[in-house]
Amino acid sequence: MHFRVAISIGILLLITCLFSTQLYAEWEEQDSGVNDNLYGVHFLTEETGYAVGWGASTGAVILKTTNGGEDWESSVPFNNTLLFSITFIDEDKGYAAGWDGGVNGSMLLETTDGETESELDPEGLDESPGGASDAGDDDSG
Repeated sequence: MHFRVAISIGILLLITCLFSTQLYAEWEEQDSGVNDNLYGVHFLTEETGYAVGWGASTGAVILKTTNGGEDWESSVPFNNTLLFSITFIDEDKGYAAGWDGGVNGSMLLETTDGETESELDPEGLDESPGGASDAGDDDSG
């Protein structure tokens, strides 16, 4: 009886060790090609990914890779803008969120063709300072 318990515990420990090594991914430093601070990253596939950040001399930047992070293509900088987060729904539609440095505060950029260049259209989240949402305000009663 004790032998079965010992074997069961041994098998359980072996399985735990095998699976726990999978939990600790190997991290490898990637060169983004920019000196900006990067705050957000999103990979749509194993190869295609995006990163956003901000540099004091450049403003906000959006980076795109199509080879798993080995090479990054930089967007045209968005002056007076900070970007903190980026996500893509599919290969064409994506959003980047941040701060526009002005009165509006919060801002949202959208692309519908997966590009990081000027195709990203700034969409103010609201017209009020401090980023409070006006969604749901209806004056029609």
